[in-house]
Amino acid sequence: MRIPNIFFCTMNLWIFFELSKKKNPMSLGEEVEKISGNLVQNLNDTKVLEKQIYLLNRLKKQYIILPFKGITFSSSGDRCSIIYKRMKESLLELVQKPKSRRLETEEKVLAIFYKIVYGVAQIHNLRFNHRDLKLENYFIDRKNRVYLANFTSCRIYFPDTPQIYPTSSSLHYASPEIYDKTPHFGPEADVWALGVIFYLLLTKYFPFSGSIPSQVHQDIIEQCREKVWHPDPSLEIPPTSIFLLSQIFVYDATKRITVPELLSALEKYK
Repeated sequence: MRIPNIFFCTMNLWIFFELSKKKNPMSLGEEVEKISGNLVQNLNDTKVLEKQIYLLNRLKKQYIILPFKGITFSSSGDRCSIIYKRMKESLLELVQKPKSRRLETEEKVLAIFYKIVYGVAQIHNLRFNHRDLKLENYFIDRKNRVYLANFTSCRIYFPDTPQIYPTSSSLHYASPEIYDKTPHFGPEADVWALGVIFYLLLTKYFPFSGSIPSQVHQDIIEQCREKVWHPDPSLEIPPTSIFLLSQIFVYDATKRITVPELLSALEKYK
């Protein structure tokens, strides 16, 4: 899918028109200091900014992205910041709590996971894959609504053209095809990262261990390459979740469960 250039031109004109109305625009540092209560994402690549603006505007009515309050530019114009409304906590902070009522049962975790998968489905529907799904990019509000922030790694994918993508996923969220540098379409790697997120919500542990890429990759090979994945029995993961995870942690990306299939399996938890 080709993103229409007219969209970017119109959006950029609007941004610079709004900035030009200020007689004394603040520098980036002053602006960030003033809005320090919010979440600030700094960018220095105009192409990445255009991509983010496109996705933010296409997804904002879906209530799956962190509400954004505006965009500011540095006085030199070579850097910008996207300002998001900060939610109560990130999913990383939620998982790091010793105890959380939001995660106390499998049903509650599955309900949160459904919202996460639904959001990724909307991104894929726009022919983008996210490529950096992880707990710290998700936020949750008091009503258990889940929001995604940070689209800097998103790339357009073509459903009939597998390719080798530049590495962007965080160490423990990267899929086998990323480590192997084998051609893939893109959404399959997002599915693997979704599995890691789900596993963390259930157990507070990463499913594959290691402190450097080669160690994590080796653990994935040992657990998944020649056999069906099974979790550590000491973690006591319920059967429903084990089944879903075993469909996600499949070494061969072409045999891995898809996002639409995940949504169907999670339908009753929405």
